[in-house]
Amino acid sequence: MKHRMRQLAPSTRWKWAYFSVGALSTLFFIHAHSDLPLHAISALPRPFGFHKPVILGPTLNDLEAGTWTKRDPPLDLEHFWNGDYTWVESAGQEGEGLEGEALQTARRERAERLASWEWAGPGAVADLDAEWMLVRALRSPGGIILVGDSIQLQLFEHLVKCIPRTVPHETVKSQSEVHYRVPLDEPHMVDGSYAVFLSSSDSSVVLDLLRAANAPLERLSRPVITFVREDLLLTIESASELVGEVMGEVDGQHRLNNVVFGNWTDVLAANSLPIRTQGTGRDWSGDRKNVVLLNSGAHWSPGCFHDLGEESLWQTYSAMVHEVVSTLSALPATTLLYRPTIPGHASCASFLGPVSSPDELVPLTFDGDWGWTLFPSFNELWVNVLRGGITGPHISEDRDAPSMGPKPPGYLPVYTRSLLRPDAHRIVGNDCLHLAGPGVTHEWAKWAMQEIGALDNGMDRAHIFLHGAS
Repeated sequence: MKHRMRQLAPSTRWKWAYFSVGALSTLFFIHAHSDLPLHAISALPRPFGFHKPVILGPTLNDLEAGTWTKRDPPLDLEHFWNGDYTWVESAGQEGEGLEGEALQTARRERAERLASWEWAGPGAVADLDAEWMLVRALRSPGGIILVGDSIQLQLFEHLVKCIPRTVPHETVKSQSEVHYRVPLDEPHMVDGSYAVFLSSSDSSVVLDLLRAANAPLERLSRPVITFVREDLLLTIESASELVGEVMGEVDGQHRLNNVVFGNWTDVLAANSLPIRTQGTGRDWSGDRKNVVLLNSGAHWSPGCFHDLGEESLWQTYSAMVHEVVSTLSALPATTLLYRPTIPGHASCASFLGPVSSPDELVPLTFDGDWGWTLFPSFNELWVNVLRGGITGPHISEDRDAPSMGPKPPGYLPVYTRSLLRPDAHRIVGNDCLHLAGPGVTHEWAKWAMQEIGALDNGMDRAHIFLHGAS
């Protein structure tokens, strides 16, 4: 090597020396941080001024691909999720005609069947680490805030079930307005928001979590996980105005029915404020951003917008997305995640397990009270927004734009795995939209934590995965 170096021009010789030292330092750097996950290593400072490498992550289509496979061995539901999934409300077809203990047995068997599948494919991620989730929430002033409809509430409920019983916590409920006809009716009140607090400041477990988060005791005055019921992501005034702009008034009223308004932006703003610490008198904001996990889609339907046509619904939804992103941009530092909207399944009670292809499902139609055919277009709009952001008033209205290219930061690629579970619905009252069991919501929860960690570590479009997760 020395002989070779002598034959090189001085400038070239220096380039070789620089490269050699840089390569060796990089190897040492990786070895020194070998205990870190790869996505964390990528976010650490690069030695000797080397630029961060450009890593092309898998495409959104790649991450959506996969199949449900049987768990081996099956889960013992008594020992997972605090034992809260040992039975389901409906036993499905196999419970028809049963009563008493026989019905209870069928409910338990269906719960085991629903939980006996796991997702395998390029987008399979590591299982949720409840301690990591709580520490991450404590590192920001407002934690993890979920906003959306009653299906998003099911994701929130699952996250709460992931908190070990050894961690003292309590859920505080607040009420929100539900309107059956807007703006003519008097609002009815429902449990619209839920906030989970770590409830014991003298618990060694809670104190250990605070120390791990480097957070003051006063952080316990704020929730770690919050859900705000907000069906449209709009205030009642904005919703009425948008509907009026698209279709005008009909018989003196805006046609907007059966939606809950929760003033979610007020909740976000309150939980974004710094926390005053009593010991020092200083404001504490943590070293991580608040996380806001949004979804809205199921209530953007002819049933809620009372016969609003497909094209008008699309225009109104696009205007909503623009308003929401503009609102979020005005808030303090926030990490935005979006969970895609999943359509229901016709004749869901007839399915006893996952399907391997959407072709096995009954095709969706835009009729009746449900606008399920629009959901893929709604999701595509959020994909485009998260890829490039909104720099002006225009949002692409290309409803057939393909989901090619890397997955956008903040978007959870869980549409296909959810679509392939027609068996995982409540069924009670012919409900083929809401979910039963942990199978689908746990996939959403795992991906949410994966995405939070990736965004925290600066992985904009490159994602490293642990396959075959539990």
